Amino acid sequence: MHKQLHIIGKWGKNRLFSLPGRRSRYALAAVFFLLIGGSLTGWFFSGRYLAQRQQIAALESELAATKSLNQRIRDQQAQVNSSMTELKKRSRLIESILNKVGVALKMKKSTKGAGGPFRKPAKDSYQDLTLEMDRCITAVCSVPLGPPARGIVSSTYGNRLDPLNQKPAFHGGLDIKGRAGEKISAPADGVVSEHGCNEECGNFIEIEHGKVFRTRYYHLQKRLVATGDRVTKGQTIGLMGNSGRSTGTHLHYEIHYRNRPVDPLRFVQIRSQISRLPTVDLDKS
Repeated sequence: MHKQLHIIGKWGKNRLFSLPGRRSRYALAAVFFLLIGGSLTGWFFSGRYLAQRQQIAALESELAATKSLNQRIRDQQAQVNSSMTELKKRSRLIESILNKVGVALKMKKSTKGAGGPFRKPAKDSYQDLTLEMDRCITAVCSVPLGPPARGIVSSTYGNRLDPLNQKPAFHGGLDIKGRAGEKISAPADGVVSEHGCNEECGNFIEIEHGKVFRTRYYHLQKRLVATGDRVTKGQTIGLMGNSGRSTGTHLHYEIHYRNRPVDPLRFVQIRSQISRLPTVDLDKS
């Protein structure tokens, strides 16, 4: 017996197909499985597609974060390189200034009594330059730079006629003529190693700066520090006077480098060069 299969087409029109009874059942089953299978297949592939899209989105996000990190690293490296360049400039300038006043920062080297494993030299590192800069700054802080008092140079370092007896003599310091009571400042950090009063020097102070330099101040009106006191650069240590063997109010100022007297004028006149030191902003690195 034939059964009829009704299929509704467009615009509500019916179409009749005559199929044998068994065939109609097979046809309906096939249509059913096709519809279900297609739905399941679409669902399966749509799920995989969404998962893949999520994975791609995650990878793109990770790639963007990596690019951002790399850019920050490049920016930081550029800042470090800039700071290293400035540190080199500053180190060289400080060294040149100290060389002008006869201060040797570098130690004498010898191959005797030395050894260790062989390693190839590395390029300048930021840490090495920072340590070098610290060494230079420490040296500068212990070097008596600039004038200790305001006034006029009335007598320089070297041979001269003694102002009291007019005989040839050696003057081991620099005389600065000024007003009575003029403040006298420490030209560098240090520790007062001696103070006192005698017929020749009058009231005097001696300061030790880093065990390399010593400065002496004679003919003071008053001492404001005593032996053992720690002083800082710019600190007032005494007042200008006319005590001891002197012809008028002035400061006799001496600098001793490694226990030998040197010309203080070189150290007094170097201040203008110190003011030209470049500044380095290390907070940005």
